[in-house]
Amino acid sequence: LALEEMLRAAQIDPSNESVVVEAARRCIRAQKPDKAVDLLTKATAYPGASGGLYAWLGLAYSQAGKTNLAIAADRTAIKKAPQSLAPYQNLAQIYLLTTRTNEALRVLDDAARQPTGDPGFLIDLADLYGRFGHVQASQRETINQRIRALLDRAADLGSANPLQTLRLAEAY
Repeated sequence: LALEEMLRAAQIDPSNESVVVEAARRCIRAQKPDKAVDLLTKATAYPGASGGLYAWLGLAYSQAGKTNLAIAADRTAIKKAPQSLAPYQNLAQIYLLTTRTNEALRVLDDAARQPTGDPGFLIDLADLYGRFGHVQASQRETINQRIRALLDRAADLGSANPLQTLRLAEAY
């Protein structure tokens, strides 16, 4: 019942991003990705739809088993918001699940090339590389070098956030 009410609220105003994202998140969590796809498709039809909406659409498509549409949505999300980690993560996950590991690594490398002043982005990306390294043991040395470079960049930026500082220390 709560999900249906949230969906109705989002459908009344698909330009209200926070309501749309919350409704889509609940649909995905309830394993109703087609409802999330429908809602997010309407929301991304509005001019100026954010990269975040497209990242959610990519996730919903992926959950619905629509891989090509998920890839397209995540690519759009990256173009609109290149410093948001979610679409890179979604896309890398899709490629890993479809055994396209070289493409997954290229996606992570693309994210690593983004200029950022956010140490959290770099620490989270290092974590994604670490998960990739567990799947691709044959590339572990290369992955570890990339992780170290990201952590060094994050350390150089510094952080006022104690949690980020702790995560950085633990990642080294």
